[in-house]
Amino acid sequence: MEKDPVVPHYWHRRNEVLPSFYNYCHEKGKVCLEARKLTLRFGGITALDGVSFHVQQGEIHAIVGPNGAGKSSLLNCISGLYRPQQGEILVRGQDLVGLSPDKISMLGLGRTFQRLALFKGMTVLENIFVGRHSFIRAGLLAGAFYWGKGVREDIRNQAMVEEIIEFLEIEHLRNVPVGELSYGLQKRVELGRALALEPAVLLLDEPVAGMNLEEKEDMARFILDVKEDLGLAVVLIEHELDMVMDISDRVTVMNFGRVIGEGQPAQVVQIPEVVAAYVGAEGQRPA
Repeated sequence: MEKDPVVPHYWHRRNEVLPSFYNYCHEKGKVCLEARKLTLRFGGITALDGVSFHVQQGEIHAIVGPNGAGKSSLLNCISGLYRPQQGEILVRGQDLVGLSPDKISMLGLGRTFQRLALFKGMTVLENIFVGRHSFIRAGLLAGAFYWGKGVREDIRNQAMVEEIIEFLEIEHLRNVPVGELSYGLQKRVELGRALALEPAVLLLDEPVAGMNLEEKEDMARFILDVKEDLGLAVVLIEHELDMVMDISDRVTVMNFGRVIGEGQPAQVVQIPEVVAAYVGAEGQRPA
């Protein structure tokens, strides 16, 4: 199939991506995640100051800004690690503020972290299987004696994990302890664990930090695949502006806990306050 001219040169559509996963393409364009006037304080420090933004199903929405802008704090509020003092966070119409992270994940949010949070002594397959924990509902007896509902759940979960491993092109590494893999491959496994939750919204905190060019392009391809073929919404925090410009549909720019710009990538780089935040001078554009 010919490459789509509006996407990066290193990406082309696959024949089939994660065929057993729920497909959200028919909901494309609907608001699936919305933050309304979020305020988060740590003592006298305001990490988020009235932050509002929304994400549509089937889009990649990047959140960028200098170090300390509040980007990771925003993701921590969305995923339930922090509780904002003011504001609302709505996922598919339901307010998440006050819910525990495990309950939020069951509502359709998956997340990767800025720093790797894998079990280094466990294999690739085992780490990704951890992401299926919320789908294990068989009772103690069915699980312990491996019969009935326990067997059916295990078969389905194994199949979903194998689909993810194939999708991420790490079949040959499924039984390798994660601690023996390169940093880039460990990042790929962490993405797989987030996908194992079957999310509608995928939160990615600096997914290509520390990678070489080839690893960055691989990760970008996987992100584009799940967006284009599964209709997932992707919220992307990233300092690699070239990647943001390449794959994002919309960008929200933050600085000192506030939103200072939002729009399509080509639009936000023209906003004077955005330029000043990145280069400290008017009239220049971010690289």
